[in-house]
Parts: sequence; structure tokens; C-alpha cells
Amino acid sequence: MTRKVVTVSLSTPIDEIAALLEVNRARRVLVVNGERLVGIVTRVDLVRALISARESLPRAVSFHDDASIRREIIDALRTELWPSIGEADVTVTNGVVVFWGGYMSEQERKASLVLAEHIAGVRAIDDHRVPLDIAYAMV
Repeated sequence: MTRKVVTVSLSTPIDEIAALLEVNRARRVLVVNGERLVGIVTRVDLVRALISARESLPRAVSFHDDASIRREIIDALRTELWPSIGEADVTVTNGVVVFWGGYMSEQERKASLVLAEHIAGVRAIDDHRVPLDIAYAMV
């Protein structure tokens, strides 16, 4: 049995308990209320508490300004073989993407909407494009 018993009170902060475990190279500390044993805190308990505390913290929100959102959409559209949309045909205001101009096919229109939806910071999409007639597009 251990002769040097490490004890804490009910009001001992968790960081002090962790320090006691480290300094004393103990695996557990006894929690007492007066002279009465009311619990035990182990290293595993501390790890669980840290994990729980971390999970309850709000997730970091990455901020994407309108210019960087627009740039990311334009760059993503440039990598596709199908877009008939030009740089001037995309605007972003307060995270709302607006497409202007025309599109060659319904598949192209839908694909560009999905592409924009997956860009971080996009809050909504307004599509004001119209279908282009093939004959008109070649003129």
C-alpha cells in the first residue's frame, strides 16, 4: 500500500489535480470531504475530462471574404472542361454567390451550382443565367 496518500478536496481545480498526479507520479488521487473519502480521480478521468471539454468548445469558423470565395469559384471553374461561364459572370456579396450570363447545358448549370455550394464560406447561391442557344453561342 502507498504510505504517501495524495488527497484533494471537492473544490480543488482540475489543473491542480493534474499537477499533483505529475509531481507525485501518482496514478490517482483521493477526493475527501473533511476526513471522509468521497471519490477517486485517476489519470484516465483527467484525459476524459480534457476530451469532453475540447468537444464542447465551439468549432473554429474559418472566415472567407467575398473576394477569396469568388477567386476560389473561378479557379475551380477553370479546371473544368465544360464551363461556358466567364469571370465577370460570378459575383459574391456577403457570402452569396450570384451567377449571371448563360449556360450551354442543364448539366453544366447544375454542376456549377454544386461546385459553388462546396466552397467554404458560401451562404447561398442565386442563379440568374439563361440557357444559350447553340447557334447563338457560336456567333
